[in-house]
Amino acid sequence: MGSYNFFNDTHMTDSKTTHNPERRLWRAVLNQALEDGFGMYTTYMSGYEKIDAKRFVRTRTKTFDDICERADLDADRAWKMVQRFNLLQSGIVKPEHQRDHVALDVFNRIKDGRNRMRSSRRVARG
Repeated sequence: MGSYNFFNDTHMTDSKTTHNPERRLWRAVLNQALEDGFGMYTTYMSGYEKIDAKRFVRTRTKTFDDICERADLDADRAWKMVQRFNLLQSGIVKPEHQRDHVALDVFNRIKDGRNRMRSSRRVARG
């Protein structure tokens, strides 16, 4: 289906070191949390996991700030990007940049893939 890399190893960093394994790990953690929170998960998640994931992208917490610090990201800028995607995803804001279009395209492909999987399960049961 696909995934969307919200923050790669070169986004929003002042650090000159680009091959920092710890930073890449924490950015991967943040990317996975954001994908889950926006409903872009491609594996099974229980109901409470989905609720927790959505809460992560709706409410800024110390955990978000801590992950950003470990990922060498400016937490304020990262949170603004998260909120922008919230607005894009809900249709309140129209995509302006190529990155916005790519994000929405990946989101829609994942959502469509999940819908096809649900439909095929219904047909198989039927």
